[in-house]
Amino acid sequence: MAESEEHPDLRPRGPDSRLLVLAATILADTSAILPVGLVGAFALDIRAALGMGSHAIGMLVGTFFATGSRLRPPSA
Repeated sequence: MAESEEHPDLRPRGPDSRLLVLAATILADTSAILPVGLVGAFALDIRAALGMGSHAIGMLVGTFFATGSRLRPPSA
């Protein structure tokens, strides 16, 4: 009995599933980075609403990106 018959979840998947995984990955990355990117882009416009100066907003956005780069898994 072949391994794929024992474990049907291990069967090779078609190109449709690869496209679905790609779309889900792009959506997750975009939805994770977009809010911080928008805060950085509109920092001068929203600094009064946030009650912070431009430097504080810049530090928060920079901290987000620095933390993300330090916590990412190592590439193969």
